[in-house]
Amino acid sequence: MPSNDRQNSLLVNDTWQKIYRTFSQANFKSYDFDTIRRTLIDYLRLNYSESFNDYIESSEYLALIDLISYVAQSISYRVDLNARENFIDLAERKESVLRLARLISFQPKRNIAGSGQLKITSITTTESVVDANGNDISNTPILWNDVTNSAWQEQFNAVLNSALPRAQTIGKPQATGTVGGITTDQYRLNSSNIGLPSQSFSRNINGLAMDFEIVPVALDEGFVVEENPVPGNSLSFIYKNDGRGFSSNSTGYFFTFKQGEMNSTDFTIDSQLPNTIVSVEENGINNDDVFLFKTDQNGLLEQAWTKVPAITGNNVIYNSLANNITEQYAVVTKTNDQIDLVFSDGTYGTMPVGNFRVYYRQSNGLSYRIQTSDMQNVSFDVEYVSRNNQINTLTVTASLTSTVTNAAQSQSIFDIKTQAPQVYYANNRMITPEDYQIIPLTQNPSLAKARSQVRAISGTSRFLDVTDPTGVYSETDIVADDGILYRDIVTESFDFSFTTRDDARKVVTSSVADLFESSAVKQFYYDNFARPQIAGLKTWYKSTQTLNQVTGYFTEQGDDSSVLAVGTSSISNLSFITAGALLKFEPTSGNHFMTELGTQMTGTAGHPGSAEIMWTKVVSVDGDGSNGGQGNLADGTGPIILSDLIPTDAEIKEIIPTYIDSISSELETAIIDKIVAFKNFGLGYNNTTRVWYVIDEEDLNTGDFDLTNGQDKTGAGLDASWMIRFSTNGLTYTVYNRATQYIFQSFSRNKFYFDESVKAIDPETGLVIKDSVTILKSNTKPDFVSNLTFDYKWQIVKNIMGADGYSDTRKLQVGLFDGDDDGVVDNPDLFKLIVSPTTDISEKYVYFQTVTVNGFEQLNPVNTTEFVTVSTEADITNPSIYADGQKFYFFTDDEFKTYSSATRVLESLTGYTAKLGRQSLIYKYNHGAPRDRRLDPSVSNIIDCYVMTKSYDTDFRAWLNNNQLTAKPASPTVSELNTTYLPTLNQLKSVSDTIIFNPGEYVLLFGKGAESSLQATFKVVKNQSTAVSDNQIKSNLIEAINGYFSVSLWDFGDTFYFTELAAYLHNTLAPDVLSVVIVPSSATTSFGSLFEITVDGHQLPISSATVDNVQIISSNTAEQLKATGTVVSSTVGATGTSTNATTGVNSTISSSVSSTISSGSSGSGYY
Repeated sequence: MPSNDRQNSLLVNDTWQKIYRTFSQANFKSYDFDTIRRTLIDYLRLNYSESFNDYIESSEYLALIDLISYVAQSISYRVDLNARENFIDLAERKESVLRLARLISFQPKRNIAGSGQLKITSITTTESVVDANGNDISNTPILWNDVTNSAWQEQFNAVLNSALPRAQTIGKPQATGTVGGITTDQYRLNSSNIGLPSQSFSRNINGLAMDFEIVPVALDEGFVVEENPVPGNSLSFIYKNDGRGFSSNSTGYFFTFKQGEMNSTDFTIDSQLPNTIVSVEENGINNDDVFLFKTDQNGLLEQAWTKVPAITGNNVIYNSLANNITEQYAVVTKTNDQIDLVFSDGTYGTMPVGNFRVYYRQSNGLSYRIQTSDMQNVSFDVEYVSRNNQINTLTVTASLTSTVTNAAQSQSIFDIKTQAPQVYYANNRMITPEDYQIIPLTQNPSLAKARSQVRAISGTSRFLDVTDPTGVYSETDIVADDGILYRDIVTESFDFSFTTRDDARKVVTSSVADLFESSAVKQFYYDNFARPQIAGLKTWYKSTQTLNQVTGYFTEQGDDSSVLAVGTSSISNLSFITAGALLKFEPTSGNHFMTELGTQMTGTAGHPGSAEIMWTKVVSVDGDGSNGGQGNLADGTGPIILSDLIPTDAEIKEIIPTYIDSISSELETAIIDKIVAFKNFGLGYNNTTRVWYVIDEEDLNTGDFDLTNGQDKTGAGLDASWMIRFSTNGLTYTVYNRATQYIFQSFSRNKFYFDESVKAIDPETGLVIKDSVTILKSNTKPDFVSNLTFDYKWQIVKNIMGADGYSDTRKLQVGLFDGDDDGVVDNPDLFKLIVSPTTDISEKYVYFQTVTVNGFEQLNPVNTTEFVTVSTEADITNPSIYADGQKFYFFTDDEFKTYSSATRVLESLTGYTAKLGRQSLIYKYNHGAPRDRRLDPSVSNIIDCYVMTKSYDTDFRAWLNNNQLTAKPASPTVSELNTTYLPTLNQLKSVSDTIIFNPGEYVLLFGKGAESSLQATFKVVKNQSTAVSDNQIKSNLIEAINGYFSVSLWDFGDTFYFTELAAYLHNTLAPDVLSVVIVPSSATTSFGSLFEITVDGHQLPISSATVDNVQIISSNTAEQLKATGTVVSSTVGATGTSTNATTGVNSTISSSVSSTISSGSSGSGYY
């Protein structure tokens, strides 16, 4: 150690002192050749003045110095260049910029392919298809909305139906959703392709030949999206109807197209390694269309892997995918729109191994606008398998009906440099006002400008822990004691008209079919049709039991060997036991059921899981239900399957025969035949034969329901057994149906919230969480003082609309509860158990008074104690014992009266209604909201996002440069903008916000097309010493003005200041121009009125001035600055040219644009 210390002290320290002294003499600012050479020579002169003095230019030592200087300059340049590439603000290579952007979780966008929808205008099939008139329309083009063909729609649908699978027909789509507020259906052709389901075509767009593909689509969360490319899959299309008629551009059948070509690359990963990266070195891969599949040893697709959403902050380690999605990958952008596939590390996702195939669409990477005229009569053939298993060809001709503006180039280096720090600041979400200004631009390269502002803020923040009557953030349980339950037997109706037989078929297969399935119609059936009773003691023998079903057979009580036949093999009421029938069981004497165990227990019911009766549905019956008297089948199961856990020895007491809730093909034909013949008729149901029948007009009785003369064919109009009735005036039809509705209402304490379109799913059981009203067992039994044995649950069916068109939140229509959602009500006798309407009927009415609120009538409940209820008026023998004003209801005559002490008689009373039901019930209201509603229960903030697309900006400026001689470009529609940009932004927005896109507007200034008050002449004082011509100065001035109004320099709502423009022009045009002054074209407009021009928050100013608006003057004198221009008050429209020029006339035009001399500020804001 001492020797080391000594050496360091004596030798090393001295060496470092020398090195430090050397550095102090170096010039570290020397980078270029000349400076380095001079620095080296100075260093030699200073340190080696005695040993070296040869500084003449021909010296070989100076040649060495020159060589060293050259090398040093090169090294300095490379070091500096490489250092700059490590900072995103200074980097110039795109590869470096992409890498640095990823460090702050920014996902640069590759090119976006132009995509849109082509509306089918004509179809032709080679198959022999016959229309309703018996005409063979094969090889005949059928035109959409053909005014010369009255049968076009029926023929159009017939041709499409021929190319669809058997399970699909027009009107019965594969999927249905709402896209942009328009009901949209998805259909899939029964095509015979074995490759990818796409069709290629080419079109010339803006002078360039481009390739496009028709692609299959699906409906996903309110958007139309491309399906995964699966070989052998069939091509799909959509049907939209905006309610504006067949001629509407948004009504009809549409195929979706995208620019580019789908290609694929196969690769193999031999072993599982964390963070595997696979490069796809193909140029032009667009931003959206990358799909990865694992393949088997034969190259067939085996499993689709899920792509991590390409939004900031998402990667294969941390992303927004569900926890159970482990087969995932991320797509990383490289230069030239190549990509890397990045896989997980094995902890947060599966490490890949095996054979894979990646599909990707290579697009041209251009920004362009597709006009409707660019894509007319696009024709392609699709081979399909007909329903007789023959290969036929469907020829489709389609056209573009709305301009496509969504194509965009990949983000440039400048865009990435600008937007990456902004996105990092926004932190991948839109919460603050600044976020809503930044994120739309960073997520959509096709946008040139965006500005967001809050249109409306409503309600209290749902994230606060407050009492919320809508129950949107948690389950709502409300207990009250003012419930009213009543039954309402009504006749519902709807109207329809038709032109063709196909129109009639659509009504039958949709609206009429819905009546067959209606819970209110089924409830009418349960209440009004006979229920066969079972004589003697017939019991159930349980053979096997699963989770929620049992198998078995019926026997005589106490004799398991006497297996009883059912259905058509039985001559007793057991013949009604067929698939779909409802059976009522009671336990053996002294026992009760345990419904969840499928057993009986001794004692009385009333505890959890117990029941005094059980209703179940017959799922199926094998043969005669007795296996020929043998009981169990060969596999040990019983021949009858029931939908509930009915235990052995349960006694069957009652049967509700099967109700057929679908329309058979024979019945459908019969109904349509009657409709097209404009006949009045009815539909009845025979619950013995389980068949619907048609009641002809001459047999139909439109009175109250009565089965006495059911299916009477005497022509005497006696049959009142109809459940559904069709009535026509020769032009339109009204369809009536009988219905039993159950209404539940709160007297005054509660409001109800119910969304009919939403179903919440219990994640633990997988069952639907149904909104319900439970009549608690703390209520007394009807006609008894003892309490109910059980709680009785009713499911909420729908809201009840008031006369003002809004939901009446005081009440709801309820229905018989189906706890396991298997289509079988738990108990069809709920109303009887709670109300018992056939016993002591005078006590079973509830009352309502008709009152007018805000100009609309409504029924308000009235306390039952206000009425004396008896059968007829004759039952009131001495009315004088009642107080003056006492109200009476006589239920036999459905009549209200009141006692008048002045006249001592009962006088007629109007404005009241009585219903069979019960009042003052104790109940629990339960509302379960789905998880997404707990996060986003209702729209509280509406965000208007005004955008200017790059394609529209380009087209608008081209239109101006062409002197407005062509049709003015149309701005994108709200629907087009929402379809293009909402899918991405909905993943980033605040859950309580709704974004609505609106197209921004340009406001023309100075030249043709601008409002008269905004038109102007630029008066220029030219430098007389310049050699530039007057025309060149005018041209340079307009070019400078156009550069000043570049879209990148302006925000929506910015105020124009002429002083700023003048400063820019003087700086740009000097020394050729000495002065520029703006003078209004209208002689009556004051000088200086255009020094400041304000526009609305959704507008951008732009100059329409041309060289005609520039005047060269000698000096700025009063005479020279007088307004002498021409005001052009109109420009070329879509149909032609119409110009009105006036000199010195001030035109007053209503506008949102104003010019002022007062001071103001520019800029845009969120609020």
